[in-house]
Amino acid sequence: MGIILLSPVLLMLYLQVEMIRKLSTTAIVLVCLFSLANLMIVLSRFYGKKVHSKRKKVEEYLYPSDSHFDMLTKKRFYKTLAAKNSSLNVLVEKQDCPDEEFYEACKSAVHWLRVNTRDSKLVTEENINYGFYRNMLGVKPFGIGISVFLLTVHLLQFWIGFCGNVGNVTPEYLISLVIALLYLALWLFLVNRKIVDFAAENYAEALINSIDTLK
Repeated sequence: MGIILLSPVLLMLYLQVEMIRKLSTTAIVLVCLFSLANLMIVLSRFYGKKVHSKRKKVEEYLYPSDSHFDMLTKKRFYKTLAAKNSSLNVLVEKQDCPDEEFYEACKSAVHWLRVNTRDSKLVTEENINYGFYRNMLGVKPFGIGISVFLLTVHLLQFWIGFCGNVGNVTPEYLISLVIALLYLALWLFLVNRKIVDFAAENYAEALINSIDTLK
């Protein structure tokens, strides 16, 4: 995550600053960026949790009113969960007239499932995918800000460094500019709530379906 945020900066420096291309200088810059990347990973998780949560989606898939799974399948899920954890018997007892106790049991069931499906490859994979997209959404403002800053630098470089003359522009500058534009497009159009919702639904479905594989 941190690498995605900081890579356009590194690419611009590498393309346009001759000294950065030297091996020793590149190594120093990479170490500094790696340190910043670790910080950005922590920040991405922090802000990611603020903008989206998958837990509610998983709980909703257990609600009798939700249509993602048919009622016959959900009744099987309730029985399996109750057999594995007696505190979840309320899922069977109140499935026809769910009340606050039933919905609290759904929350408890999700927590229990998350703890007991850590060895599931599919659940782990979908959880990683969801975490990646959620964290991207969390740091989207930072990504847009960095891209806008780089485009501003390119604009100033064009007017000051190249005297506003297209004929003076170097191939390295053009490549760097295109990269900055592509990163801005990525943050504006590819990182959005829809893709995070999609990842959350995939995770929720994988987690709920894992009930049938519980040992």
